[in-house]
Amino acid sequence: MQAKFENSNKLSADLQKLFKFGKTFSDFNIVSPNPKTNLEEAIPCHKPILAFRSKYFENLFNSNPTINEEKHNEITFFVMNQLIEYIYSGTIEVTLENAIEIFIYSKKFQLEEVHSFVSKFIMDNPNLDTIVDVLNTAKKIESKEVYTFCLDYIIANFQAILETKQLFKLDNDDFEKNLDDSCIDIANEKQLFAFCIEWAQNKLKMEIGIDKLPLQDITKITDILSPFFNKIRFCDMKQEELDEVRKLEVVPEEILEHIFHFKDMINKSQKKEASALRIFLKEKGIFILEPRNKLRESLVIKKLEHERFLRDWVNEDVFFNDMKLKYSAKKNGFSAKLFHEMCDNNGKTLVLVRTTDGYVFGGFSDVGWSANLGDKKNITDPNAFIFSLVNPSNSPPIKMPVLPEKAKYAIGYWSNQGPDFGRNGNEILFNSALSGGWINLGCVYQLPDHLEYDSSEAKEFLTGSFSDWRIEEMEIYQI
Repeated sequence: MQAKFENSNKLSADLQKLFKFGKTFSDFNIVSPNPKTNLEEAIPCHKPILAFRSKYFENLFNSNPTINEEKHNEITFFVMNQLIEYIYSGTIEVTLENAIEIFIYSKKFQLEEVHSFVSKFIMDNPNLDTIVDVLNTAKKIESKEVYTFCLDYIIANFQAILETKQLFKLDNDDFEKNLDDSCIDIANEKQLFAFCIEWAQNKLKMEIGIDKLPLQDITKITDILSPFFNKIRFCDMKQEELDEVRKLEVVPEEILEHIFHFKDMINKSQKKEASALRIFLKEKGIFILEPRNKLRESLVIKKLEHERFLRDWVNEDVFFNDMKLKYSAKKNGFSAKLFHEMCDNNGKTLVLVRTTDGYVFGGFSDVGWSANLGDKKNITDPNAFIFSLVNPSNSPPIKMPVLPEKAKYAIGYWSNQGPDFGRNGNEILFNSALSGGWINLGCVYQLPDHLEYDSSEAKEFLTGSFSDWRIEEMEIYQI
């Protein structure tokens, strides 16, 4: 017979006392500056505790067993004291004021649990005035999760951050990533180009307006911006805006001439010729990119990464075309009759759905729905696909293309039902009230590797149920 006694709370309290009052038994000092006194202050510590709780200190003492002091002038005394107290007690208080320092030095001292906690705290509390500083810090200490979060946050809030002047702190690489992203939050391309000029002038420490600069300074701005000209959607600018860009003499005339030519083709509806010109110019290193923010107003697509997936899945030339919201269930009414009235015979169509549980899925058809072939008929579409962006199993976003041998069943026309992907209601069929529908993946479209057609997993993959799910919003876009 045996009994076990445990008093972990007392142990934690005693270790905290040792940190605060155990100077007599300490054998190592950590020194850092106190900004209140402008003096260095020492924190008495105990090597065994530091070594067992931090890989950094274990390596330090193994490499230099006789060391009895280490200075850290780059970290304030208060934050250093908090980190060391955490090593003893297992608790630390993170605030908006100390988060960045704790973020940096928890990584340095290899306190993984603290670093994970403070990383989440930073991502839960983004700040327009400091987000670029956090981005640069995360990049420097190689914290990929926080870096990616900050970059996406800047892209999604670019317009607001623009007013803080924080964006001047972006390095060339991150500046390019912002310009390159199709989902950047910006009022118009002219404003973005104007910021590019300001950014370049800031890098070159030019304090006067570009209209007053001598030619040699204009040339310097051209040189610093030249790697980024292919990221600007000049085609999104109005004619008078392009004329203003030309007057600045920053953008090479060759690029502008091609832009004018391309816009002229689009205005004349010469889409095939314009597409061929895009390919030709791309081979010459001149990129004409698709317009930005196609889904900015969507109530279904709320994350940048989700629009990026859709851009990758839908052919670039298709996504370049005008994209019009033809039907919104919330705005126009939940009704299959309204869907057909507003979306039949529209050609290329993108269907986006968000359920009341927050799951996001949909489909794309290269031909769209038409009553011309008759009711309850299938329509051939070898380019159709369905997709999942958010699902119950937390599987990553996935595109499921139509199986080549089943392309003739890609979509179906039901006058009394909503959009139909698949054969005779198999795959995805939305009901007449557009309140929900039926799902059974794998008959016509390619399944994820781990699923089998007609299995409960195939029926529940998108929404968690074959039919017990409800639509919060459905949006239909004509492309």
